[in-house]
Amino acid sequence: MPKKLLATLAAATLIITGCSAPTETSEAEAPPASQTEETGTTVEQFASIIAESRRPVDDWLEDAWDANTCSASIVAAGDITCDLALLSGTTTASTAYIVLDTPTKIDAPGYIGDPPKEVAIIWQSTKDAAEKASDAGEEIPEDCSTDPTCASKVLAFDMAMYDLQGKYDSWAPYM
Repeated sequence: MPKKLLATLAAATLIITGCSAPTETSEAEAPPASQTEETGTTVEQFASIIAESRRPVDDWLEDAWDANTCSASIVAAGDITCDLALLSGTTTASTAYIVLDTPTKIDAPGYIGDPPKEVAIIWQSTKDAAEKASDAGEEIPEDCSTDPTCASKVLAFDMAMYDLQGKYDSWAPYM
């Protein structure tokens, strides 16, 4: 009986693995170079998240902040239009950070894994810039026109948002 079992196992192994020489994998069968072996994530997945996160930041900078010629000194002077623009900007920054933090946060509902090595550094620097903008937005006082530190805090936020936009720009080769 053991010889029959051994023969059956040998035959099964040959059937399962095949008895021909190993075949070369064609380019069509090879996993994409931008896919990581550990998580299966792709550069395209992360570039898509960047595009989603970028749009509101660009819109805020162009349509709310720059179009109204807002600045730290104008907000500190009590301009209501720029004060409202600033309020929407802080929400935009917080949202950008959440959108960039979620895909790599294991317990988050939108978790997809670590970015591919090809974009890991740029992903982290973009996420860090979003966190810096979000944190700077939280530092802005509620009634900015009565706070002597208002202008410097608004300026720090303004610069952080432009820095974030610059990090988004560095994703151009992947878009």
